[in-house]
Order: sequence, then structure tokens, then C-alpha cells
Amino acid sequence: MKEIIGLDQDFYKSGNVSSCIYTDRNGEKVSVAHSRAYGRGYGSHKTYISENKVVTTWKPYDVDMAAEMAYQIHEKFSK
Repeated sequence: MKEIIGLDQDFYKSGNVSSCIYTDRNGEKVSVAHSRAYGRGYGSHKTYISENKVVTTWKPYDVDMAAEMAYQIHEKFSK
């Protein structure tokens, strides 16, 4: 996720998210509310590629993260 969308998360010692930021297709840094963060462990989302399609359970706000990741994968790795 870090290589694809620049996902950067920090956590408190308790395991709760202290910050979550990703980079959108325009290169803008997007800060995500703690309750909508990708997370880790029990509260984390799942992301994988199956049959050349990105699948994710993460959808912060109204962003289609599967489409966002697919676009960025294409831009970064098809050259």
C-alpha cells in the first residue's frame, strides 16, 4: 500500500490509529479520519488483486479506493 498509494499510518502504543494519510492520483496528500483509517490487526481492511482486478474493503469517504489503486498501479508500473 505504501508503494501504490503512499499510505502512511502511525499508531499510539494502545494500537489505535494516530494518523492516516495517502496520496491521490493528483499527487495530493489526503488525511483520513482515525475512524476511517486503513488500520491494522483486527480493525484493518483487506486489499488484494484477483484476476487483474483490485479488490479492497477500504472506502474512506466517497473515494473508490479500488479504482484509485488500479489507476496508480497502472501509472507507476506500466512504464
